[in-house]
Amino acid sequence: MKYQVSDHVPARFDHDFDLVPAAGVVPTAAERDLLGQIETAVEVISAGRKADDAARLCPALAEARRRWWFATAAQLREAAEHFASTQNVDLTLERVATIDAERRRSEPDIVIESIPVAEARFAKEFRVDPRRCPLGQPDQDYLRALNEVLDVLAADVKKEKKSDGSPRYSDAVLRERAVYREAAADELREDAINFRKGTAPVVLASNARFINGKYRGLVDRLGGRLFAVNIKYEKRDGKDVAVDLKIGVNEGLPPPNDTPSVEKQDLYVQIDNAMTVIGAVCRQLEERTPVPYRVDAIAAAKQRARSLLDEYVRKLAGIAGLGLEGPHVDLAKKALIGLKLEFAGREAGRIKNDYVRRLGAWAALFFIGFLVAYAAIRGGTCSVTMMKEHAAQCPSPWWNEHKTFLLAAAGASLGTWLSFAIRRLDLPFDDLALLDEHSLDPPFRIAFVVALTLMACLLFWTGALNIEIGNLKTGSESFKATGSIALVVGLFCGLSERALATAMSNRGAAFIAGLAGR
Repeated sequence: MKYQVSDHVPARFDHDFDLVPAAGVVPTAAERDLLGQIETAVEVISAGRKADDAARLCPALAEARRRWWFATAAQLREAAEHFASTQNVDLTLERVATIDAERRRSEPDIVIESIPVAEARFAKEFRVDPRRCPLGQPDQDYLRALNEVLDVLAADVKKEKKSDGSPRYSDAVLRERAVYREAAADELREDAINFRKGTAPVVLASNARFINGKYRGLVDRLGGRLFAVNIKYEKRDGKDVAVDLKIGVNEGLPPPNDTPSVEKQDLYVQIDNAMTVIGAVCRQLEERTPVPYRVDAIAAAKQRARSLLDEYVRKLAGIAGLGLEGPHVDLAKKALIGLKLEFAGREAGRIKNDYVRRLGAWAALFFIGFLVAYAAIRGGTCSVTMMKEHAAQCPSPWWNEHKTFLLAAAGASLGTWLSFAIRRLDLPFDDLALLDEHSLDPPFRIAFVVALTLMACLLFWTGALNIEIGNLKTGSESFKATGSIALVVGLFCGLSERALATAMSNRGAAFIAGLAGR
């Protein structure tokens, strides 16, 4: 035989062989071409086997490729032996070409390929295609877990649109969801590459579920609530009573949920202010001693204050949940306006009436005190206790001469109460807690007005000022002789307490300016 087929030593793969001419045989050009093609095909098999061994492929793929190289080598050796026996160059060339084409067509592999953009359900979607590679049950379980996660990512894309096709989320949230989805796809693809390289499928299946959970957690946090609304309770009479509203901010949320919108910031401030007002009003109601002073009245007032606080803290919590924890900011703002109007409607009248009663009680005490002092001086029955053991009898010339000042003070006391009682006082919600805080306590308020009234009376007494209204004159003689004039002056000063303070301040400024020579 002109050509011989022998085993290659050492064998590089199963069915490794050499095709060589017999001694003294000189191959023709066609035969040299054939020998070259066969040698190239053998080298391809040898290099492929080395590459597979170095790649450390997964067991299923490694075995499939070993069988594939084995079959290719066997077919190639058979073609070489057929040529050695027949020397049919053309037929053998055709056979070698067919074997090479079949080798390329039937190559086992686990292909990881990107899905075309036009077909992809989401960015960076890919598929794992085991081609002519029989997989074991663990491998199939991993691919099933992988495809389930890919389906989850695709389903999330569909959820981002409403039934009418409009976006369900803001642009910022959509961008973040896309980033998380692409990151998950990258991790899954990396694991698929490792699967081909031989990483245990059980580990990869578990990791696929972990990636899914991590992705779901990140996406869920995009819908997380920046604000956390909580009611603070206290045990009172065996019941949980709402006493305060705590609005916290959750840290560590991803953008854009890590920063509240301008609307939510405004709502937060409004709710916090409302809680401050409601708490202050209820605290004043609970701490103030009711009139008349009775134990049952005190208990009833405290119970009403607690019930009122509990009711409106719960209502505020509902509004905060609607607008701060939820997305309905505009609705929450309207509800808050309604709550303020409701609370003001219930409490404004009580607050004013309570202050009027306390002011009236003190005004009566001052009025009676000044009248008693006036009557005592006028009747000559007053005694002024001195530091010594004896007493100086009244009226003294000075007290008797200035006794009408007491009538003016009595009138100012009564006028102060009338001034507040007849005043139209529409208290807005934000001022409910400020009425008592900005107003002087009743005794100090009356004392303040009385002091200003006495200053005005001194101006009349000294002749620095005289007012005539009809036959009414406030000159010193009229003021001294007629008690009714002093009483009227006091009443008018009390009724006009606000203007009185300004008027006396202006008179004082004018007096000082006169001293300065202006």
